[in-house]
Amino acid sequence: MLAETLYKTNSPAASAAPPEFYEIGLTAVRGWGKVEYHVVEIHGWWDDNEKRLIHRVETLKPEVGEGYPTYEEAHRRYAKQKQHRAEGGFVHLFRIEIPSGREIYEEIVIDRPFVKDDA
Repeated sequence: MLAETLYKTNSPAASAAPPEFYEIGLTAVRGWGKVEYHVVEIHGWWDDNEKRLIHRVETLKPEVGEGYPTYEEAHRRYAKQKQHRAEGGFVHLFRIEIPSGREIYEEIVIDRPFVKDDA
């Protein structure tokens, strides 16, 4: 299982209001006698004071039979979804390192093609 949470702020716990987030995951699912890989996503707001999600919505949730046959295909879709959210401003990524339980932070850098200014 791979899971990462994306925010628009680099310090969601310090936000005055509950910060909006997307959590993107990649998981293996056994169904109909085979394994397939699903990319899932949850959208909501995190209330750090109460340690709970607010308005949790599953924005990607494939059914059995709708997944990817290989991890590589699913990982490409996962990366595409992460890039899509980063382009919307969700560039602050947090994940928990397994097995240490250590929180990892990284800022997603969006590659934009160079555009020459004609002025």
